[in-house]
Amino acid sequence: MIEPNLPLTKELLFKQVEKKQHQVENTSHIELLPYFALNFLSSSLETENSLDRASLKLLGMISSLRLEIEDPISPYKGGFLVCYLEKFRIEDIPDSYLSVLAELIFEPIHLELKARIADFLRVKRYNPKESFKFAEISVRAYVDLFEHFKDTNNNWLLSIRQISRATQIAIELGRNSKITVFLVHRIEDEIYKIKIEDQERYTERLMRLLLQLRSNEKAEEFAIIAEKIASTAELNSNWSAAKVYWKLGADWYQTINNAEKALEFKLFVAETYYKHAKEAIAQKDRIPRYMMAAGYIQSAIEVLKNIPGAKQRLIELQIKLMEYQKLSVAELVPISVPFDPSRYQTEVKETFENKSLDEAIQYLISFPIPRKKELISVVKEEMNHFLKTLSSNSYINSDGKIIANDKNKKNILGQTDGEDVTQAYYYAKANRQLLITGTIEPARRQILCNHPILMSDLLFIVEDNPFIEQARVFAYLKGLHAGFHGDFITSIHLLIPQFEHSLRLLLEHNDILATSFKPGGIQEEKNLNSILSIGELNNILGEDIVFDLQGLFIERTGSNLRNRIAHGLMKDNEFFQSDVIYAWWIILKVCFLIKLNFIQSYNENNLNSEEH
Repeated sequence: MIEPNLPLTKELLFKQVEKKQHQVENTSHIELLPYFALNFLSSSLETENSLDRASLKLLGMISSLRLEIEDPISPYKGGFLVCYLEKFRIEDIPDSYLSVLAELIFEPIHLELKARIADFLRVKRYNPKESFKFAEISVRAYVDLFEHFKDTNNNWLLSIRQISRATQIAIELGRNSKITVFLVHRIEDEIYKIKIEDQERYTERLMRLLLQLRSNEKAEEFAIIAEKIASTAELNSNWSAAKVYWKLGADWYQTINNAEKALEFKLFVAETYYKHAKEAIAQKDRIPRYMMAAGYIQSAIEVLKNIPGAKQRLIELQIKLMEYQKLSVAELVPISVPFDPSRYQTEVKETFENKSLDEAIQYLISFPIPRKKELISVVKEEMNHFLKTLSSNSYINSDGKIIANDKNKKNILGQTDGEDVTQAYYYAKANRQLLITGTIEPARRQILCNHPILMSDLLFIVEDNPFIEQARVFAYLKGLHAGFHGDFITSIHLLIPQFEHSLRLLLEHNDILATSFKPGGIQEEKNLNSILSIGELNNILGEDIVFDLQGLFIERTGSNLRNRIAHGLMKDNEFFQSDVIYAWWIILKVCFLIKLNFIQSYNENNLNSEEH
């Protein structure tokens, strides 16, 4: 990758940086690290001098590192050397060059390079005695970059990314360290500058950073600011922002142990959901308005369940929920969704062009799933062919091993329903591949292009969701967020176990036992294989979703994903194939539908149906 132990010096590295700084800074691009990387690496290919080549490639690798802000423990994940067409890991940067990099950060180099190199040295644990110095340099550089991107380019998303990384570093130093105090004061000053009509919710992001830093000296002031923004948002019918800021107000009061005010603000959250439901009903030209309203009322109920003394209001909303649910049935009509992957791929950009993130995700989860009866019908039709009755199918894995077959199950008289279902799982898998290729994956990529999604942007899906236990919200957030960003290895390892627990929770909410009893009084939680075999689940989720989950997660003739992952039977490349992407999508879909209270009506009334 790069030859170690060459006599590279600070002077040599600084000379290379100086040559490129003027060239790169004159570009019109906002974030310059990618362009530093490109310039360093292209020059390294052009020089024949071994020291110049090594120094340029070293700087190119540092600039090419991929920083994942959502993973503060291991933030650097390696990168891609575009001019060399090769990937590299953080471990491929030789430790023998860390000392010269440590000298370079004290030279007048560009802020993005200074922040990156100082942060990298800290992450690599180079010279622990100097760790605080590297942290201080990187935090100050990130704060300066925050100012630069906000004031010069008016790019709030990029500026928040800088201040968020500075916060992660400061948290490791402790709340009383000099640099942490500096950072807290800087964030506080910025909050005071933002207008109350904060449509983009930057105040929320800054306040969350302060809460992470455990700074509560101005908790009451910030609770009042959150209250003002929430009230203004409600006046503008910006319900999602209002709920966020009422919750922030409650969080601020909790930091100073003002339980009474914290509960008051949580009540405001529930009432905001109720107001949102009333507005949904008032929009008579919008369908399905009662279904949407029922979803908001359900979320309000979830909030009230955790508030002492709110029993009367809880009962009132439960009655209102049942009323809206009855009215929502009349709104359900079949929707025909033609499936033409090639046509859809050309139209997806236009479809998502002007949609907010909330609207885009709702559209993403609206794509139809395979229909069990239709697939079995296709199987029966194929099995009527004379030649098919004389053969048997074997199902193999990626290593060519037979994992299932239907030998001796077929005869010239036909098949039983159970055998039809076995074949249908295989057909459903092919259907999922088409759906991923033609719709879901292009849509995910376009959403990510339009919206640089942070974990906090997905809170509206997992918070106040009866399907997700509050103590598991972060795991869901992390998994869904990783999936949106294409990190399906992380996503699926986090989501499948949490989804399994959520299904147990769903069964228990419907008074169905999700525990098995073993000899000796031992009680065991039912695993996903057992859960998806419980007949009553069809009544809750609908037979199409249960059939889809069975084929995807536990059936050998389907994808058998849960068992293949649990037993280490999947290779790296298999985590980026259609089965895994579909698993992320179907979990997102079920979480979203249950939160909006759609799921039973959705299945019973065939809200979506495919047109072949």
